[in-house]
Amino acid sequence: MILLAKQDKITEFITNHYALLIVFCLVVHLYVSSWHLVFSHYDWNNNYCLVHFLIFHFLFILMFSSLLSVVIRGPGHPPFPFDPRIYDSSFTLAQLESSKSTQSYLRHNYSSTIRFCPTCQNFKPLRTHHCSTCKSCSLKMDHHCPWISSCIGFQNHKSYILLLFYHILLSSISLPSFLLSLPFFQSSSEYLVCFFNVVCLIGSEIGAGFILYKHWGLVLENKTSVEVWEAVWGKDDGEKEGKEYVFPWDRGSRKRNFEAMFGESVVLWFLPTSSSGDGIRFEKNGEGRVEERVEDEVGSLVGENADL
Repeated sequence: MILLAKQDKITEFITNHYALLIVFCLVVHLYVSSWHLVFSHYDWNNNYCLVHFLIFHFLFILMFSSLLSVVIRGPGHPPFPFDPRIYDSSFTLAQLESSKSTQSYLRHNYSSTIRFCPTCQNFKPLRTHHCSTCKSCSLKMDHHCPWISSCIGFQNHKSYILLLFYHILLSSISLPSFLLSLPFFQSSSEYLVCFFNVVCLIGSEIGAGFILYKHWGLVLENKTSVEVWEAVWGKDDGEKEGKEYVFPWDRGSRKRNFEAMFGESVVLWFLPTSSSGDGIRFEKNGEGRVEERVEDEVGSLVGENADL
């Protein structure tokens, strides 16, 4: 019975994390095949070979550590039970109990300090959302990534972006090294492995580049993929009601928005560390509501700051 139970757990783990296992296998394959197809033919007295070898391993360590950071850290989850009175101590227990039924989900009420997840049976901090795949709430959730079998959120979003960045750099120096090693191959299997590597590297580099381009724009706006739609809904509602919506987490400049995730230390920008803070409290630029437009003395429209 114990053996059957262990087999069931192993089967369940493989079923739920097969994509992540494939990613790890491909990473290991890239490293091993690089040694066999590229580095084994190097002339170590050649400066080019030595520099390429060092850069490859430097980028590989950074990429692999970023991958481990994304997987091990996870997105971060709210404490259970979470008390939303950390935002406003004036809330009473009666109000909290009432919110469980009246504010469990409201399409445009993401800025409310009283939000309750009926699935997790817990209150949700600001910018926290429930993932139906993970079956849990994730702090500052961006999206669910099937390739790592987990969500991208507050604790691992920075590492995820660095993973994409280092993968693109590593692919860029690996592709020409495989192609330049073709004259040294002595068997058809080496050509097949090289062809497989080139196809995988080109495909993954294009995909990673597209995703990185998308997320880089969000970082500079201090937005998540979920909040993009919330901002769209807020603007649509504002236009219908003659009001103006202002995104609440915009710090006023791209530099400050970038620092919200990567920090102020230049050294830490390139290391797969978690963003500073607790994932519960965030700097806001206003009250986060859709405010009515007001004309100033020169006739321009000014809207009060808003919070999701």
